[in-house]
Amino acid sequence: MQSPGRQRRPPESDYRLLVGKRVRELREEQQRSQISMADDVDMSPRHLGGIERGQANITLDLLVRIADGLGLRPADLLPPRGYGEVSPPSAPRPRHRC
Repeated sequence: MQSPGRQRRPPESDYRLLVGKRVRELREEQQRSQISMADDVDMSPRHLGGIERGQANITLDLLVRIADGLGLRPADLLPPRGYGEVSPPSAPRPRHRC
């Protein structure tokens, strides 16, 4: 049960999918293969493929290495600000008796 005032977050897999999709988009924009990219950031192409598909967890160190390999900041690979935030429920409207 969720305590009042806490915001729900999407499942962790949603974040993995978003980061992976972003990594793939940026890699493809630079017209780089998985093999080339993986070699540049010292990881296996299979692991990079797993990250891009949202199937593999990514460490902070690896996120930084991938961002460096793409010439970007690590924040450029993360979901947009506000992703996963849930608005608090609105207050019920008062009923008017006629």
